[in-house]
Amino acid sequence: MSSKIILCLKNRFFITFFILYITFFFSLCQLKIPLKYYPIYKYNYTTPAQIMQHLLFIKLYADIDMGTPRTTIQLPLYFESNEFYIYNPSKTEFGSDKFSDMKTFNNSETMKDNEEDEGEISFSAYNFDLAYSKDDIFYFNNSKYELQFYFPINLEEIVSGGIGMQLKPYNDYGNPTPEEKSFLGKLKKNKIINNYYFSIFYNSKENKNEEEGFLLLGCLPHEINEDLGYYKKGSFNDEYKRPVYLQTGRNYQVDHIFSMDKVLTYEGNTDKLIEDFPNSSFDYLKVELNYNSGGIRVPRNLEKFYQRVFEEYINQTQCFREKIRSNYFYYCNNNKDIISKIKNVFPRIVLRSYDLDTNFTIETNDIFIEENNYVFCLLYFVDSSVSDRIWGLGKPFFKKYQFSFDYKSRNLYFYKNINEQEGEGEKKSEGNNGTQNNSTQNNGISASVVILIVILTIIIVLIICFFVFKFYLYDKFFRKKKANELDEDFDYTSKEENAIMTD
Repeated sequence: MSSKIILCLKNRFFITFFILYITFFFSLCQLKIPLKYYPIYKYNYTTPAQIMQHLLFIKLYADIDMGTPRTTIQLPLYFESNEFYIYNPSKTEFGSDKFSDMKTFNNSETMKDNEEDEGEISFSAYNFDLAYSKDDIFYFNNSKYELQFYFPINLEEIVSGGIGMQLKPYNDYGNPTPEEKSFLGKLKKNKIINNYYFSIFYNSKENKNEEEGFLLLGCLPHEINEDLGYYKKGSFNDEYKRPVYLQTGRNYQVDHIFSMDKVLTYEGNTDKLIEDFPNSSFDYLKVELNYNSGGIRVPRNLEKFYQRVFEEYINQTQCFREKIRSNYFYYCNNNKDIISKIKNVFPRIVLRSYDLDTNFTIETNDIFIEENNYVFCLLYFVDSSVSDRIWGLGKPFFKKYQFSFDYKSRNLYFYKNINEQEGEGEKKSEGNNGTQNNSTQNNGISASVVILIVILTIIIVLIICFFVFKFYLYDKFFRKKKANELDEDFDYTSKEENAIMTD
């Protein structure tokens, strides 16, 4: 009886150990860092222009735990640089018009000079020219790690620090920034993540101030078997992952710019094309991804198609066109009847990509937001030649469409919605006669995941075979029998009994 109890306990221990091992193994690949949007400028509800200012001009901040005593600081993500730096600004440094209520670095007993860089270095970065090289304790996945970071002496833009996420690691002079010096490089070096993937998720579909979400690091969305923000488990599949072909930008950088195949506009929710809109023009096919924007930047030359929607109500002083910091925008009094009429004819934008096999649609529900007795349109038009022909896609776009980045290979991926219906026959016919789909599709799960599953399966089978052999078969084949056990193998039936049984 005691041997059976011991065997049972051993089996339970094996099963528990196996479950914990698998859980731990898969948890190594990912890291989630909370994110939150804050406005660049202080909240000020004096005028509609000031309200629009804090809706459009925002930064995405990451919550980082560091130092001794352990403290949470909030650092903005930068997609045009790679430096990981922390700054301790005073309230006066921010200025009277800048938002300063985020959590900033104060002091840490464990911060010290980095021995490799010998403390102070001269360094040309995106936001500073000279900085100290420091080390301190950081907390990820309930573990402590020592990471190097820059502590600037002065900043061009006063912020709490920065986490550089730029895909191509080059500084302003075209010199390569060492990969291991980036934030993702430090995480990889410390084995906090296994891969250089990162994705941004939102907790809610609702468009609101101080939006919250998280930064997923180390894994692609289809590799995670759990809910991701408002996406339910199973929403992503490797088969629906498409590579995005980025264009090389200025100063040796890769901007998040790529081209669509067509830009179409429809009247409201109808299928009626706006005929005089330059739907087939090659001039307006480029788009730029901008996570630090609260709206959609429309090419300046296309404003007239939106202005005429508001024009009647502008004459009635029910809607208005204003300008903030070289940006034109529209808003209206919160009159339900007028807003409904505007939405019924407002140009619905469809950005069509054959490579990504998707119609990216920007609808009125994505860009109209109520705030303080007004309804603001989150489309804006920059009075600058730089962005005259490029669409700038901000938060309203990312709330609908999921992209993921591979920092190592400098690639960007788009996840096509599994439930998306292909829709227009025009798209299908054009897809057959026009541009070929150049994306490399991966059917099923990725090769690395298949290899991992095969290896784990072999290990599990071998372990199970070992335990079965040890506890069930070893005694039968190899253990020598004792004398009393050998005696029990004899047949004690007498000759007389055999004779009786035979008769």
